[in-house]
Amino acid sequence: MFDRMYHNTRQWLAYFFVLGICLCAATVSAQDVKEKKKLSDVLSFNGYIKDLQVFTIASPEANITYNFVHNRLNLKYYPSSAFTMALEARNRIFFGSDINRLPDFADFVDYDNGYFDLTALVIKESSVLAVMQIDRAWVDWYRGKWQARIGRQRINWGKTLVWNPNDLFNTFNFTDFDYEEQPGSDALKVTYYPTGMSSIEAAVKPGKSGDETVAAAIWRFNRRNYDLQVLAGSYLTDYAVGLGWAGNIKNAGFKGEATWFQPKNPSSDNRSVLSATMTIDYSFEKPVYIQGGVLYNQHPYSDSLGMGSAGFLRGQELSPKNLMPSDWSFIAQVNSNITPLFQANLAVIQTVSPAFMFVMPSLSYSLMDNLDITLLDQSVFLFTSTKPNSIHSLYLRLKWSF
Repeated sequence: MFDRMYHNTRQWLAYFFVLGICLCAATVSAQDVKEKKKLSDVLSFNGYIKDLQVFTIASPEANITYNFVHNRLNLKYYPSSAFTMALEARNRIFFGSDINRLPDFADFVDYDNGYFDLTALVIKESSVLAVMQIDRAWVDWYRGKWQARIGRQRINWGKTLVWNPNDLFNTFNFTDFDYEEQPGSDALKVTYYPTGMSSIEAAVKPGKSGDETVAAAIWRFNRRNYDLQVLAGSYLTDYAVGLGWAGNIKNAGFKGEATWFQPKNPSSDNRSVLSATMTIDYSFEKPVYIQGGVLYNQHPYSDSLGMGSAGFLRGQELSPKNLMPSDWSFIAQVNSNITPLFQANLAVIQTVSPAFMFVMPSLSYSLMDNLDITLLDQSVFLFTSTKPNSIHSLYLRLKWSF
């Protein structure tokens, strides 16, 4: 009973929070709004609709097919030069007779990791699931050298493009290709800009208790043409310190980041963890981009890596302490614009222990200025002592932007 009361209270708080943003948008700096000449000067609206057909092949008895319609709506309001407000939502419909064969799929799509529950499973049938989620709802204030933002937002502290041990607030999943915006956090962020090349930022993501709270600060600066950052704070049950960099070695990009997690109460089940990654990327004169990288995870957590059971395979948000279920992971990636309208990509991840390979090739073609079609495959090959196991997911996506 108390769990249900707590859940309902959080939902009501979420509704009042979103309502508060709307009221602020209607009342802040009304005089500045009157001085605007056009509605487009104070409001921006865009979004997209995507249709994704999914074919998953694991074995003759475990093949799964379903369709996924994804609609996104983005609204921003600029009442004055100092304030910006945003409200963004995504609506997803999954349908197909095989949906009920996906274990815990309804709970997976209905999951909301924020302090406020802004996700609602509005339809749950044997062959249809419909989910509505507000993943951005924030108010931003900026003046002089200070900036503050409160609400559901993305706090991006990562430097590299695949794995982000520095991203304490909302680590994204590389395999979740259909969620370009990436997850957000219910947080307060304050930034101070001492110079044009440096910043000091502090953020807090509250939880129900101290063990579910993230609070940290980061200092960004530039030295010898390298963008550097140092961070420290409290991450759930750990203290965290980290560093990151982005620069060049001749004409190649050189990026990396590392974070040390020290348990507040060490035990045999709660040990210190070092998570570190480094990448090198290069763009050729022809439209070809290549990237190579490595990730080290001192104490990876893996539930024996059953096919599709690892979080990174399901597209869910990961932890900066456990970005891959392996101690060493390597990635090679190549992107090429074959023509201005036709793009081909390939990413390959190889791990050491447990040993498996993840392969993700894709082809994209622009049918019109705002209409694209993509064919993408995600294949996983798990190498066991007996014989290799594999699972293949093929995606066909049509995306219309507006």
